[in-house]
Amino acid sequence: MPIEPRNAEAPLRIPILDKMKDGNRTVVFGKVEQGTVRLGDRLAVSPYNYPCQVLSITNDKQQSVEYGRPGDNVTLKISYLDEDQVFKGDVLCPRDQPM
Repeated sequence: MPIEPRNAEAPLRIPILDKMKDGNRTVVFGKVEQGTVRLGDRLAVSPYNYPCQVLSITNDKQQSVEYGRPGDNVTLKISYLDEDQVFKGDVLCPRDQPM
């Protein structure tokens, strides 16, 4: 079965694989399936549309980066979101382009 190419220009989609609490911030782990995530992006957690904002991005080598592209495994520290509002399988997407 052929694999469809990932599009960096498409609306962002990051399925959440796991989560944890870091001080008073929530940290989520996921893989960028399409689109590009950048520092400061205002996102929503689907299907509930809880708003959040990206405070930091770390790649799979534990390096701080400014963006994540399709195929990248990322760790995102996010604000405005409690750990109990996000679950495995939820999807991060832009607030203005929800799933």
